[in-house]
Amino acid sequence: MAKGERKPRVSRKAQVSMDDTIIRDEALESDLETRATLHEQVKKNLGAYNEFDKKVKAQLAKMEDQMPFRVGRFIISKVDREARHVEFDAEGSSSISIKPADK
Repeated sequence: MAKGERKPRVSRKAQVSMDDTIIRDEALESDLETRATLHEQVKKNLGAYNEFDKKVKAQLAKMEDQMPFRVGRFIISKVDREARHVEFDAEGSSSISIKPADK
């Protein structure tokens, strides 16, 4: 290959070995497809959850001097962690916990 040429893209084939064993089970195949779809939905929605979580925790951080307290069915509390060393230095931090009161 000449300098500067791009290598051809190699695509992977869904082959386990030279002599694949193929199981024909429509119910299992359907469950695997559903699982794959749900996994994709989780990956897409996780970003939205993380952003909304940051928004809510920023609101709660403004009220940390009142913690712990309840808002509807949620108990809001704060946990402070001291700095420590665990094969690396970990800085002190705090986190806000949001839990349903009935759990």
